Amino acid sequence: MKYRFYNLMSLILSSLLIMSCATTSMVKEPDPNRIVAAKRFLHAFDAKKLVTIGLERALEKEASKYPEGAKELTRRVMSNIKAEDFIDMMAEIYARNLTRGSLTELAKFVESPTGNRFFNLIIDSALEGKQANVQNEVMSKFNADELTEIMRFSMSPAFKKMNRVQYKINRELMEAGRQLGQEKIQEYLEQN
Repeated sequence: MKYRFYNLMSLILSSLLIMSCATTSMVKEPDPNRIVAAKRFLHAFDAKKLVTIGLERALEKEASKYPEGAKELTRRVMSNIKAEDFIDMMAEIYARNLTRGSLTELAKFVESPTGNRFFNLIIDSALEGKQANVQNEVMSKFNADELTEIMRFSMSPAFKKMNRVQYKINRELMEAGRQLGQEKIQEYLEQN
């Protein structure tokens, strides 16, 4: 049983490493200035909080699926994953898909008091699973001037561009997250 598990893990890791090597060479590295702008945007709405909560929930979900030994192994591997690893990964993906100007415009809005409250409301609603009620919450928690600011932002080229590419960004984030997880499994196996 033990050897079958190691053989299976080895086969999965080998396949994933081959796939990641094949796709990595085709991806153009984004301009470092775009990455700086993307990190500014991500830090403005506290993406680290979002990632940390997401990692905790993923750990709980994965751990609940397995017997105690596998739960402990999952905890050990996931303890090697830090929120900053995800922030770096996210910044690179956003920088590949949005211009520096768009990322700067997004960051400026999120850094504003209204933008910060707006993004935090969206994130908190998503974490609580209340996406359906966000529009009503926005309408009830912001005054007319703030709603005007939100509407103006929603009509901006940066917001429109982000909306157009968000699905692609989400797909890339999922794939990159999977690859990062595989890298952390490899690191764990090499260290132990």
